[in-house]
Amino acid sequence: MATELHDLTLTELAVLIETRTVSPVELVDALIRRIERYDAQLHAFITPFADAYAAADLAVARAGGSVFELLAAGLPAVLVPYPHATADHQTKNARWTERGGAAVVVPDDELDGPRLAREVAALLGSSDRLRTMQRTALGLARPDAAERIAHQILMLACK
Repeated sequence: MATELHDLTLTELAVLIETRTVSPVELVDALIRRIERYDAQLHAFITPFADAYAAADLAVARAGGSVFELLAAGLPAVLVPYPHATADHQTKNARWTERGGAAVVVPDDELDGPRLAREVAALLGSSDRLRTMQRTALGLARPDAAERIAHQILMLACK
């Protein structure tokens, strides 16, 4: 991974990693060692998470409900759906976001360091593509979804 990232002509690359409590420590340690050239911060939990979204140019994430937070934040993403999620909803979320133009999807069984580095480097190396993905993400976002659903429920209840 480091080789592809070192090829980028970036003045600054910061990496923020939220591990939760289930991430293998060895994997995270290996990742930190590979990206030690960069400002890498490792946290079990990040609060408030909105600050992380605001500071980011790109996210690498699973594809559960957080996909919709990424869209609302206008944050392009490399999405890695968890293959054992109920009803394969993460793959559906990821593919929908990819078709919309706001994400690149890497299936879990295809993910390794070199592949992730290629995807991240390709996106960070193209500011035009990132800007397009940001606009697309904001266009896909539905920050008023709860209000719209509540309105529809009330409309149905009044019939």
